[in-house]
Amino acid sequence: MESMVLVSDETVEWNCNWKTSVDIFQRPITCVAFIPESEYLADDVNVQMDLYGPHSRFIAPMYIPSPRKIGEDKALNQTMVEYLKSEGFPVESLRVT
Repeated sequence: MESMVLVSDETVEWNCNWKTSVDIFQRPITCVAFIPESEYLADDVNVQMDLYGPHSRFIAPMYIPSPRKIGEDKALNQTMVEYLKSEGFPVESLRVT
């Protein structure tokens, strides 16, 4: 988390308990901090969070490795290959880093 950089700072006022509002925005950080292996299966960088009045939407790419875990050759990592194999995908010809 030391390498994370603030890219946007917004203020939205809600009439709610602050803990409720914080919870929806901590998912990507929580995954990386407490389940480091999730970076191999979930993109925690390109996450989108939208507010629509009293509603919100959270979009996080799944089964796409975090950009921090993709090598320059864009080959799949072993964790992703094992997942694809468990789901029945033919993985014999895949390039693995």
